[in-house]
Parts: sequence; C-alpha cells; structure tokens
Amino acid sequence: RIETLTRWVSWFEERRVVKRFPHLGTSWALKEALNGNGSNADIFAAAAAAGDPAALAPDGSPVAGLLALVDACRCRDGAPGMRVSAATATRLLRHDSQFQGPAIFLEGVAALLQDETDAADVLFTTAAATCFRYGGIPTGLAALALRASSALGHGDTNTAYALSDDAVSIATEAHLDMHAQLTVVHAVAARVAIRRGNLEQARSHLALAVRNRPLCFPDVPFSAVFLVELAEAYVALADPAGAKAVFRQINDVLGARSGLDVVIDRCDVLRGKLHGAGPTLVGASSLTAAELPDNLHWSMWKSYTTW
Repeated sequence: RIETLTRWVSWFEERRVVKRFPHLGTSWALKEALNGNGSNADIFAAAAAAGDPAALAPDGSPVAGLLALVDACRCRDGAPGMRVSAATATRLLRHDSQFQGPAIFLEGVAALLQDETDAADVLFTTAAATCFRYGGIPTGLAALALRASSALGHGDTNTAYALSDDAVSIATEAHLDMHAQLTVVHAVAARVAIRRGNLEQARSHLALAVRNRPLCFPDVPFSAVFLVELAEAYVALADPAGAKAVFRQINDVLGARSGLDVVIDRCDVLRGKLHGAGPTLVGASSLTAAELPDNLHWSMWKSYTTW
C-alpha cells in the first residue's frame, strides 16, 4: 500500500508537522534512503532531528538510533563514517529492535569496505543471528552470503558451501522475492555452483540475481558490495557482457559516493581477469538495470519494510 502510505506522509509534510512526530519522519527517511531517494531522506531526517531529542520509536528505541541508521545508509563520509554511524545505531537501538540486525550488518559492510575482512565476518555472524531472531531476514541472508564469499576468498570451500546453501534454503522457504539483498545471495550461490562444477545451477542463480539487481540503487552506496559479488560470478563464468553491465551499474553507485576504494580495487582485478576473455553467455546478463523489466513499484517498499 505504498500509494496510501505516501499520501499519509504527504499530509504530515504539507502541514509541516513532521517535527511533532519524529519517529514518522525518521522511518520515512530510512525508507527513502534505501530506495535511492537520498535528497528526500536528508530532508525527512533533518525534520526528525529538529524534533524532540528524547522521542522514541514505536519499538521503544530512541529516534536518535534510527537517525544514526539513516546516516549509515547514506554513507556521506565514506566507510569510516558509515562504520561510526552504524555502531552508534547498534548501541542506541533496543537489542530486540527489528533494525538492530541491519545496523550490525551495515557496520560489517563498513568494515569490509575498510578491508577488515575478519572484523566484517564477526559482525556478519552477529547480524545474521540478530536478523533471524528479531526481524530482517533478507539482511540476515545477505550477511550469510557475504560470509560465504569471504570463505571462498580464503579457500574454505566447505564453510562457503554451507553458508551459501543455508542462505538460499532460507530464502526459498520464506518465499522471498524482489529484495536488493537477494542480488548478493544468488550471486554468491552462483559462484559456489561454479566451484562445484554445476554451471546450469550457476546460470539459474545468476538469473535470479539479475532479476533483483535493479533494486541496487545508485544512491545506496552499500549496494556496490552486492554488485561486485555479481561481477565476480560473471567473471568466473567468463561472461564479459554480463560483467561489463554490472561494472556500469557499480560505476553509477561509485559516482554518487567516494570512499569506496575497496570496491574500485576489486573491480580493477576483475577487469584484469576478463582481459582477452570471449563472451560465452548472452541474454539477460548483458542488459542494463534500465532495460530490465520494471515491476518494482511495490517491491521497493517491501524491500524497506523487511530489510
């Protein structure tokens, strides 16, 4: 009911009373930040911040914790600032808040962007457990997938296989569909399938990743971490067309934010691996996000409400 909700929020905004309900403004700012509407997110966050500093969200968490989470999503000051904001959100939010797991996850993403893979793995482990217990299953799945990717990088294939299989299994059982987080879940699952020698399964996972790829909006900086995993899968399949399409989308994300040098470095390495490779796959892999089917109106809101 995104249209109804938008109409309600517009009513508050038109009457300039958002400051009286800071939890409303903060929640809408978070939704806008995740849906790539950064300027709107900043406006609502500022309105909420100007309200009662002691205000509480419906789950009992201070609004300041949600504002810190919005800051982490916006990643204005690169990975270091993102990590500080996410850690602040983790500290302020109630331990059983549905946003606690996503806050820990973003702290892990920031650690990953600072090339601190061991610290990121610890944070992703905690984030997954918290998301599965208190809410945020899609984000918990992304945490499992990124742990699996790290395990692949360290040559620990058994751990990578187990984590990726768990992520795919939970996503299937929960009937999840159209979430940005599923991009990385299926991208890593494709890489795992390639390692296992099952190219047909790899292509199936790639198709699901591509379907969710448009939800990785340019103005959502941490989506670059999801996309680079998809690029890894295309390179592993020696599919330059698919990889280049993802590189273009990553460039759109990087153009909106600085301080994502780890992503840039990984893309450079992947481009080196592609040098001299010939295309082996055609079809959806070569489409840009704009060329993919656009059935995202309601799914954008769904992605926000469940993380």
